[in-house]
Amino acid sequence: MNYKWNFFDIDVQNNDIDDNIEIKSECSMYMKNIKNIAKVDKCLLCGEQCTSLCNSHTIPQFIIKKLSGDGHFYYINSLIGQPFSKQALGTKEAMTFNLICNKCDQTYFSTYENSKNYSNCLTQKLLAEVALKNNLRMLSKRLVEKQFYLDQYKNCKNSSVDVKSVTSFLTSNELDTKELYKSIKLAKDTICGKKTGYYLIDYITLEYIAKMAYQGKVALITGFDNEVINDIYYSSENYKIQCLHISVFPIENKTHIFLFIEDGDNRYSKFYKKFRKLSLNDKLKVVNYIIIKYSEDWLLSSKIEKDLLNSQSLVKEAKATAMLNVFSDLPYFDENRLNREALNSALTEFSLANIPEIPNFLLNM
Repeated sequence: MNYKWNFFDIDVQNNDIDDNIEIKSECSMYMKNIKNIAKVDKCLLCGEQCTSLCNSHTIPQFIIKKLSGDGHFYYINSLIGQPFSKQALGTKEAMTFNLICNKCDQTYFSTYENSKNYSNCLTQKLLAEVALKNNLRMLSKRLVEKQFYLDQYKNCKNSSVDVKSVTSFLTSNELDTKELYKSIKLAKDTICGKKTGYYLIDYITLEYIAKMAYQGKVALITGFDNEVINDIYYSSENYKIQCLHISVFPIENKTHIFLFIEDGDNRYSKFYKKFRKLSLNDKLKVVNYIIIKYSEDWLLSSKIEKDLLNSQSLVKEAKATAMLNVFSDLPYFDENRLNREALNSALTEFSLANIPEIPNFLLNM
């Protein structure tokens, strides 16, 4: 794949792309080609050969339609304005992936995509279906990232720093992908009733429609006391990154928020014991912050006041999230030595003890 520059040399913060229409165009075309190369030709669930895979939504479409006012949503790029991404998303583009066939998309997720199944008791099957979708979307991202890293590696061999950086990313990507396949198997086994795979931390029902929808998994680095939940700078097959699943579902006249983990992920025990003791408003503040701080997969109703999107503190957090991707200068992974300096910095940066004041989209606006 031929192009005239290296992604690791682009200065996003200083608007290299904004100032160069040629780079902006090539960047967009390059990423499109990367995604095409990374496509799979078999359904990840049933293994059947597919000429056309389903454009599967992570957040159920009936929720997306409920949240949408004019058919569009605000999302992370509405805040940070990366030049090669759209400023708003349409309903057909909202948090999608292409890894499974239409038949599997219709049969595997029938429980959690039915609005009648949300009550005071969430079943293991429902949680497993949510987890399966989350893991599939994450796997889709990892497959694209792997292809990106491989292609970048071919084009940065003249720079030892870049080669080391890309090699580090590839190592992390491989380990993460292996864990995702394990999590996908756990979800499938739970859906089939072979296992009880998940532990529900909390289930909150709000008596109004929030302006945010979210479904995804995040790897909390720390909790309320600067304890280590996940050392993201330690790369080893013997160290599992433990993830927290979060859903924010506006359904009918209510908003359903629930958090859960895989059974056995006990590094979250201190976090969820403290979380459960919080007031409702504090719980919403924490969930809102975690979503903004850790994920790019949230959606906001286009009815949100634009002044909220211009909040300096919100834009700052969103940019920090966006920079945790291929453009960032992450420390090198070291299987034999924990990167203490980087970890200690992350524990301070991601601490839930002193959450900055940002707009809370889970409140009744």
